[in-house]
Amino acid sequence: MDAKSSNPPHVNLQWIFTISKFLGVSVLHTTTFNKFYSLLIQCLSIPCLIVWCVNSGVFRNDLNGITKGVLHVLTTYSSTILVVRGWRQTNRVLKAINCLNEFEYEMAHTHIDKVLSCGTLMYFLTLVCIDLELETVLSSQYLVHLESWAFYIPLLQMMMVANQFMGLVKHVDLSLSCLLKQLKSPDQTPSKELLKSYHQLYDVSKLIDDAFSLQNLILIIHHVFATTFSMYYFFEAIMHLYPSSSVKKRIWLNLATYILYFSCICLKFALCQTVQSKAKDFKETLYDKIFNDSQEAQTLALRPLYKKIKFSAFDVLDMDFKALKAIIMTIVTYQVILLQFTVSNPSTDKKDFHNNSSSLEQNRSRS
Repeated sequence: MDAKSSNPPHVNLQWIFTISKFLGVSVLHTTTFNKFYSLLIQCLSIPCLIVWCVNSGVFRNDLNGITKGVLHVLTTYSSTILVVRGWRQTNRVLKAINCLNEFEYEMAHTHIDKVLSCGTLMYFLTLVCIDLELETVLSSQYLVHLESWAFYIPLLQMMMVANQFMGLVKHVDLSLSCLLKQLKSPDQTPSKELLKSYHQLYDVSKLIDDAFSLQNLILIIHHVFATTFSMYYFFEAIMHLYPSSSVKKRIWLNLATYILYFSCICLKFALCQTVQSKAKDFKETLYDKIFNDSQEAQTLALRPLYKKIKFSAFDVLDMDFKALKAIIMTIVTYQVILLQFTVSNPSTDKKDFHNNSSSLEQNRSRS
């Protein structure tokens, strides 16, 4: 079904879902026409990827070329999985949004929709401009356009799927803040109502988690891989292992790429951790209130507060600061290994880089 008409007046994520609809990845727009449109985008991206891999010879080059090719393949096919997976999650997301509409919080804080959308598009365009400026020096316009469609369109699709998840989680965060405010206010909202609201929020978070768990796992794997190698390429550029004509542009491109992926990981995990912390704070505060009142204790006995609000990546790992720390340590570990490999073979790497650059220049002149 097309849920555009069901967009809530309270949970307003119109910007995110409109851009996602244009890219074919909106979980709220799954009519037959939208599915056909989504498949059309993917059917254009995958052939472009195959033609680019064959003509650029990226898998016949050194380690850098192979990792670049793997990242492009991973990005294109991951976006396809995200598109197909989203078709089956419309009912869950709609139900979560309708439940969130029952909570009241300040609309001034719901600017997360525009912030995520505009921030994503601006940073994405900056990254594309830097990359295009670099690639026009190293290869032909034909290969540049193929690579841009095969990589950047799927990448933007993945970023908008992440924005859909973070937008919904942010509204859960605002709803928990509203519950905490009611709990600590002198108005003395009945504990029974607060418990009911908390259990509703738990159901909402469970719906969101079920709808985006596989997508989150795919995005985390992709972002960790991309973060590791973008920082690796950045250090290589700092060490002047690339041709001098492209060193500065590669430094800026890889640094911008690293910031993009790493910030996406950190923002997502920080937001999920904030929700979990507020849920824990709510339970502890409610326990203190109930145990100080014998009449309120009966409410807890009838409906115990044992449900824990959390988000996970397909039950592989919980999205909190503990998992984020493990991911950062993994990135650092592989970064050290790759740099040790590079430092131990500096002459070979330089030779490969210059050979690749010269071959690309020859391809450019032929075209």
